[in-house]
Amino acid sequence: MTLEPLEKLKAVVTQFCQRFKLVKAETSPTKGRPRKISEIDSLTLALYQHTSTRATKKSVFDDFKERLKCSLKL
Repeated sequence: MTLEPLEKLKAVVTQFCQRFKLVKAETSPTKGRPRKISEIDSLTLALYQHTSTRATKKSVFDDFKERLKCSLKL
């Protein structure tokens, strides 16, 4: 399942991150647990939540749970 608005939003986020160097190279953090999703994906999902009619993180997670392959801890 692909969502065209999400893919367009991800392309814009990726372009901004590369141009303004907002996100460092895709490396794992030096401390703590490794990330399940990339920083660009998390920025994209946050913008998707705020631009769509989604009120909570759980509703965004329910939309993309097969794609994210991770769990949501509330």
